[in-house]
Amino acid sequence: MEIVWLVLCQASLALCISFRYGPESAKVFQGETVVLECAVENKTPGDFVFWQHVTSDNMFLSSDGRILASVNDNRLSIEGNREVGEYNLVISNVDAPDDGLYRCGFQMTDNGGSIFVFREANLTLLIPPHNFYPRCSINKESVDPKPGDTVSLVCISIGGSPPTDLAWKNNGSIITKDINAAFIILKLLPEDNGIDYVCEASGEALVHTRFCSITPMNIEPTVMISSDNITHTVGEPVTLTCNVENALPSYKETRWFVDGRRITDVSSTDYVVSGDVFIIPLSKGIDNGKNVTCVGITTTGVEGQASIVLSLEGIETTVLSTVILQTESISKLEKSTSVTLTSTFLDATSKTYNSTFATDLYVHDEPTSMVNTSFRDSTSSVISTDIPADTSKPLVQRQTTVRITPPKDEDDDDDAMPPPINDSQSADDNLSVAVILVVAGVCFFVVITFVIFLIRCWRLEHLKDSKIENSANTQEDANKDQLAMHNNPLYVINNGGIKESSN
Repeated sequence: MEIVWLVLCQASLALCISFRYGPESAKVFQGETVVLECAVENKTPGDFVFWQHVTSDNMFLSSDGRILASVNDNRLSIEGNREVGEYNLVISNVDAPDDGLYRCGFQMTDNGGSIFVFREANLTLLIPPHNFYPRCSINKESVDPKPGDTVSLVCISIGGSPPTDLAWKNNGSIITKDINAAFIILKLLPEDNGIDYVCEASGEALVHTRFCSITPMNIEPTVMISSDNITHTVGEPVTLTCNVENALPSYKETRWFVDGRRITDVSSTDYVVSGDVFIIPLSKGIDNGKNVTCVGITTTGVEGQASIVLSLEGIETTVLSTVILQTESISKLEKSTSVTLTSTFLDATSKTYNSTFATDLYVHDEPTSMVNTSFRDSTSSVISTDIPADTSKPLVQRQTTVRITPPKDEDDDDDAMPPPINDSQSADDNLSVAVILVVAGVCFFVVITFVIFLIRCWRLEHLKDSKIENSANTQEDANKDQLAMHNNPLYVINNGGIKESSN
């Protein structure tokens, strides 16, 4: 009878309730909100629409527009326009228990009988793996694997729903695939040196593909730098050669760096790079102490490096010197008169050097002849030159250049002599120190005097206030004593009585 009634209803939709549309399967991430849509038409007062969670022991969730009290879950609600038969199930903050099969149905009644009609949909909960997965690890025979050794690579993923797909790849090619755990066993070859094996994790629960990687073997090439000479002198060329050995699987290229800056064939005019060779065509003082690094690279990208610090002899140093005229006035000089100039060069190490000294002198902005003198004194040299007549402008020394060559036969610690003292400079220094001391003494005296004055003023003001206060207190005490005396009975009897008897 129920089947007949259902057939009649389906034959005449205007007579009984029917689905306008039913729920569709959905996939949702944990914590999101999902809406399972369901709508009916031709619903009569005797009919009702319900939702059922089949996976949870066929639990009924709703009746028409309300969630059953037995469900006791405020995350669930029925929404939609009842006038057009909408009974949509809304689940907020979706969690693991919400996963599974759902039914939207209705009950038809006739002559005391009832028929249940429903449609089903799956709700799939997407839970990504934990943040630190996938994780790659290696099981190896030795601490530093080498060609011929066997290693096992492991990739795992935990916490995802549905399960995570894992794939081991090498140079983009898939080696093996599995779910939640993937393994590969390798017998290492020279070509494996420096090669990364990548595990790729993907699946419906992952918005973006995740990766982890491991390098089973990483053997750096051996790099050494050799020089054409044991020692180098400023002004001479310097040639360095980079030797790369034990490069697996093979050697590819060499790169040169000076103080961390890469040097190529076109990046510098001061240096020349030709493969394994590094050349300084004309070494300069500024090259002394620079760090030169050679990096050897294999065909698989493994790098090894070596560095040296340049040490050059005969370093050229440019300093500004002090020129002191030994004559009273330059205006008194006559043509071809010889004057004595003193140029001072202070050695930073206070050691004795054999040096060559050169001074450029200018009068009327015109250079005089170059004066050269060799001296053993590390601090000063006396120079004589001819000064043209009619010199009304001051003598100017533009620059002093000193080439320093450290002594080879002298002991640096025992034979080092302190620099001679320049008498005129010492006198000036003593005068400056005396002036500074006098000024400091005067300032100290003024400060002390001012402080004493402030203290005296403060004390006088304090004494004045104390006297005024004491005077007021004394007068007040005297008034109190006089009042007490006049109120004394003896005073009244004696003085008052006497006055009355005398009257």
